[in-house]
Amino acid sequence: MPRWFFWILWTGLVLEPGAVRGQAPQRNAPRGYSIRLYVEQGQQLKGELLAVTQDTLWLLTDAEIRPLRLESISQVQVRYPGIRRSHLMRWSVIGGGVTGIALTGACMSVSEGCVGVFALSMGLWLVAGGVAALFTHPPHLWVVPDSQALVPYARFPQGLPPSMRPSGH
Repeated sequence: MPRWFFWILWTGLVLEPGAVRGQAPQRNAPRGYSIRLYVEQGQQLKGELLAVTQDTLWLLTDAEIRPLRLESISQVQVRYPGIRRSHLMRWSVIGGGVTGIALTGACMSVSEGCVGVFALSMGLWLVAGGVAALFTHPPHLWVVPDSQALVPYARFPQGLPPSMRPSGH
């Protein structure tokens, strides 16, 4: 194959589509953390934490923006985005298996005593995945239902913009 073909392929893989069109790549809109609330009446609510004021928490549920009095909330669970421990371990098993099979096949094409290559590869991947999983934060955090403790998790930490407030609030 001609050398220019590989340069074109490499250029297409490296450059982002936005850079090719002369536009900046699109970014995701900022969002607040996903939370689960437990209200004193035993009701459970889920949604995105929009804002927190001294006495009110603004929650975006599937249907509406709901103002909730902080004193009526008994517990708040903040869910972290990102990779989970189970994902790390799953990918460690997959990576170890694929690498072990590939290395065992490559080794067996040259030598006969390659039985331990698969076990060694799998073991190394599992140790690396296990160590990474130990240092991964838990998928959720319990936060005291207090305005100062919840502000860092809100989409609008400075308060809900007036244009988003439901009528009457």
